Amino acid sequence: MMHMVGMGRIMIYDCLVVTIVRCLFIWHALFVSGVSAKNTLAPGEYLLPSDDDYLESSNKLFKLKFTKLPGSGSSSGLSCFLSIEWTGYLITSTSEPRAIWVAWLGERETYDIPELIMEREGRLLIFADRDFVVNNDQHPFVMNTTATLLDTGNLVLRGGGRTLWQSFDHPPGNTWIPGMKLGWFGLQKTPQQRCLTSWTSEENPSPGAFSLCVDPNNTKQLVAMQRGVVYWHSGVWNGYNFPFLQVYSHFRYFSNHNETYFAWDGNSDTGPTFIRIYATGRIYAMFGDHMHRNYTSINCDS
Repeated sequence: MMHMVGMGRIMIYDCLVVTIVRCLFIWHALFVSGVSAKNTLAPGEYLLPSDDDYLESSNKLFKLKFTKLPGSGSSSGLSCFLSIEWTGYLITSTSEPRAIWVAWLGERETYDIPELIMEREGRLLIFADRDFVVNNDQHPFVMNTTATLLDTGNLVLRGGGRTLWQSFDHPPGNTWIPGMKLGWFGLQKTPQQRCLTSWTSEENPSPGAFSLCVDPNNTKQLVAMQRGVVYWHSGVWNGYNFPFLQVYSHFRYFSNHNETYFAWDGNSDTGPTFIRIYATGRIYAMFGDHMHRNYTSINCDS
């Protein structure tokens, strides 16, 4: 009996030591990991939810980071989400975060500090209460994969001399920027529709009630919907633009037996160029360069 009690104390002591060491390790990383911004996570490297720990594109326009929700860190625990933020320009005067892509909505009331880890085995893993694999649909995984945030805002995983996965191939959230595609994909196997989806609110990035998609009945135009009910049509693409956009917009239409989509080939370095759908259903389009800006705003009841 005494032997069992002694063994129990040893196990508790070992667990306590491991917990303390891990906390000290994370505490140290919170202060030193973001000293010099970089654009690539190498195998074995990681990011933590700290204001100075992030990947930054070489042109300084985009950051991959954990974003804390308002009130996070209080007695309710840590609440944050992983996102790519556009930091080079003030998109609008509203308080909505400038996230162009969200991969993980986090966990409320969790006291475990999440970590984004580029594993040597090729998984881009968020280690939290419930682990989340960002590139879960990539098969097979490749040893010594790296994750790089490009100047376009695209997060690209590379390994074995090729591109294995990229964020632009996944639902972009509520903002469409140059380089992203909207439309229908995998029509020969499992059709998937890639749309813009509004946030629930300006502070909550979970999917909201509104979406902007390629019209399934006429794939040369866009439609805005509220919970599946269409409330706005863009008008048919005329070969280089949509009627609601009064500028040359570098859109490109592509269609074959397996996919049909609009690609946006503009260069985000030229200025604040994007289309965004808000939690209210409002659609806001901005085009321009550093000297001139054009914008279009469409409300849900238009």
